[in-house]
Amino acid sequence: MSVYFARNAFSGKRGELDKAFLTAVLALPERFGQQSLGSTGPELDVLKLHDPKRCWRLKAGDWRAGFYRVGSDFTVVLISQRKGFYEEIRRRGVTASMGKLRHVTVAQFVESVSPVERESRDSGTDIHITPNSLSIFTDSQLLQIHGVGEGTVRRIRKIPDEIDLVDALQSVASSVGLVELLGDMSEAPEKYLAMYERGMSPSLDDMDEERQAILDRLTPASSPEDFVTSSSTDELEAILDGSLDDWMVFLREEQRDLVTASYNGPSRIGGGPGTGKTVVALHRAAHWARPTPDDKEPPRILLTTFVKTLPTHWETLLKRMDRTVAGSIQCRNVDSLAMGILMKSRNGKKVDLLKDDERSAFASRMVEEHEIKGRFEDDPLLLLQEFDHFIANRGVRSRDEYLELERVGAGIPLARPARELVYSAYEAYAARLKERDRWDFPHVRIEALRLAKLGLLPNGYLFDAVIADEAQDLTAVQAQLLLCLDKSADHSKFLMVGDGQQRIYRGGFTLRELGIEVGGRSRILRGNWRNTYWIWAVAQHITEGVPFPELEDSDQTREESRSSEPRREGEPVTLHQVEDQEAEIQRVCSL
Repeated sequence: MSVYFARNAFSGKRGELDKAFLTAVLALPERFGQQSLGSTGPELDVLKLHDPKRCWRLKAGDWRAGFYRVGSDFTVVLISQRKGFYEEIRRRGVTASMGKLRHVTVAQFVESVSPVERESRDSGTDIHITPNSLSIFTDSQLLQIHGVGEGTVRRIRKIPDEIDLVDALQSVASSVGLVELLGDMSEAPEKYLAMYERGMSPSLDDMDEERQAILDRLTPASSPEDFVTSSSTDELEAILDGSLDDWMVFLREEQRDLVTASYNGPSRIGGGPGTGKTVVALHRAAHWARPTPDDKEPPRILLTTFVKTLPTHWETLLKRMDRTVAGSIQCRNVDSLAMGILMKSRNGKKVDLLKDDERSAFASRMVEEHEIKGRFEDDPLLLLQEFDHFIANRGVRSRDEYLELERVGAGIPLARPARELVYSAYEAYAARLKERDRWDFPHVRIEALRLAKLGLLPNGYLFDAVIADEAQDLTAVQAQLLLCLDKSADHSKFLMVGDGQQRIYRGGFTLRELGIEVGGRSRILRGNWRNTYWIWAVAQHITEGVPFPELEDSDQTREESRSSEPRREGEPVTLHQVEDQEAEIQRVCSL
């Protein structure tokens, strides 16, 4: 028997949890049902509630816990002080959905406004909605259910089939019981259609015994995204009193197999925003960091990205996940690796980086000396961007290679004569850097890659596994450098995690162009747990058919890569179109 806690069981202020009370909660498996049986130890003050059904209350001092019995386990859905406890516990419960235990919290409705008669909502955008699994029931059938009115039926009809129905029903139903009933109707429609044919109306009372039997066969351990267990008050306090970061380390079902999968070459994990790519990357790093009997020394794992701030954040999460292996995982951004390689090759001699204003001055002189007219003359910084995105960061090594390069995302077309001038200017720019022993980050990366390919990496820069998160924002040179840092056999522990649709920087590349073949070893996560359906649907509506550069293929359409499927409904959105930035500011201020 174990005690499990819903992810939002405690919603109070940080630091105010009472450890003595938490000790009483953790004692439920030992003390529940043992009162007055002559057992030693303090008795627990527990009481079975009438509303909601099947719920129990634990009282200790000024604190209260609401919990349910699920099989042999105790599932706590609310921890709060006395004030407001009974009002809040009526909104919380557990139910079974698709063979898993779910935590349910229904919306808090204003008493003067009947929840069953709320107005139907409109997204403000013409978006087709695929009917959900409750569409098999007619309006008149649904209206026979206690607690369902016309407003509720209209809302149910607007729930898209693509999202998690139980999640959406929590904002529709006026009680936890109604969520349970409608959820069961969606999963077993034949049973309820037969009930209607016999002239009966579905009722939660009719299914109570059956639902309890279903719950008794489940365990909260099957839903780590909803529930967590702990045997220590200190650990429990940190979990309940923590931030969203504490829940980032939990894997959903579709993510678990990716953590331990074995491949015979480089691999890739893709998926839209909110699908948990980074969570899988963290767990995969921890998995690879655990020594095997064949390891002569602990594995060294590199977890890296383009962004500077993420590695420190990852270190904190990895310690929460598994302190025993966190020390074997090096979290660094790619440019710090490149700079380290360069500095060690210079025996610690300072790398003199150009400042932004110095680079701008360089660019202005290049425009003038090489007579580059047009847009570059109006804005010399655009010439620097051309150098960075489409020459240096792509690892272009010759004029002919640049002339043939597809400038993905450039926005400014360049005819062959203009490219000739640009490349001449770049050669002069690179030569001056070398003459003066000055550097910019694109050339730091180029030099680090050159040293790596020559086998001149300093000690400590080879790893048993390399994982690159947000890989779509790496440059081609950075990606090649990371491949050189991976010493796993056949690069079987080289993993790129990213989504081409989220690419920020121009000059994109495909893995195949770099000689990184992931065919048969690429997996897409599809469940989007961050964005709501309506945000996703409007974004799809806007970008329908717009091509984008992918990591694996040179060009895919949005329709061909509908990888992100939202699981939460959220509120419909209204799309505002404005003429310019000033109009945008006025619109935002008026909302």
